[in-house]
Amino acid sequence: MDESKPIAEIKAKAAKMDVEQLRAVAKKYKYALTARQAEVKKLPESFAKIPLTEKLGKEAQALTADIDNLMKSVNALSERFGVYYDQIKAKGGELKDLEL
Repeated sequence: MDESKPIAEIKAKAAKMDVEQLRAVAKKYKYALTARQAEVKKLPESFAKIPLTEKLGKEAQALTADIDNLMKSVNALSERFGVYYDQIKAKGGELKDLEL
């Protein structure tokens, strides 16, 4: 899955797929998105463990950068997942197991 691929390109590709192809790709995005979201939940806990006197230090800055990067990834994956989800919906496909 390419998080940097333009949405217009993804929409064009998705429009040519049948429902089963769309579901297969959407499931991959859902899995990746769920994994990234789990990572995001862990990072604030790590940040909270850093002593207050070190909150502006290199470790804290690295964690903040990790959180920012993960959030960008989650947003990109979510947007791309939505393209496939919407195409499945438009084509009358089953969405039940694709709910986030």
